[in-house]
Amino acid sequence: LHADLPINPKVSATPNCIPSLMTGIALTGAAWHVEAAPDSSLNVYDPNAALPTDRCFGHPYAKEYHYHGYSWKCMEQGKAGEQSPLLGYALDGFGIYGPRGANGKLVTNAQLDECHGMTSKVLFNGKVQKVYHYVLNNEYPYSIGCFRGTPQQMVAMNH
Repeated sequence: LHADLPINPKVSATPNCIPSLMTGIALTGAAWHVEAAPDSSLNVYDPNAALPTDRCFGHPYAKEYHYHGYSWKCMEQGKAGEQSPLLGYALDGFGIYGPRGANGKLVTNAQLDECHGMTSKVLFNGKVQKVYHYVLNNEYPYSIGCFRGTPQQMVAMNH
């Protein structure tokens, strides 16, 4: 699968729903999936509580390994007391960062919008700039809750 993500994503006037299981791609090459695990009655649960995940909070599904939430044990931590690094990209092109803000302190859900993101200064496209970005943290829904930009469709590649 691949998607052509915008280099300079734009914030939409209103948030966009998540159209598929996949929400982003980690720099490790694995995907992130939506933070919902429905049962046979369509009750929705936290996937980290309902599914068997490995030490990276990931597991395989339909021949694809993917993460749920912030896989802190298996991703770049950055330096203590500093802002978390870029960990991947959402399907709308915005960056996905770890849990520490510019002051080195953990970002809480109270600081994030409904899509689990915020606008602040981060290193993006090679320079520090004030842009919208998503934050992975240890508070449910851990990662992307909706898209602030327009998500790109994933396309199967023929090898």
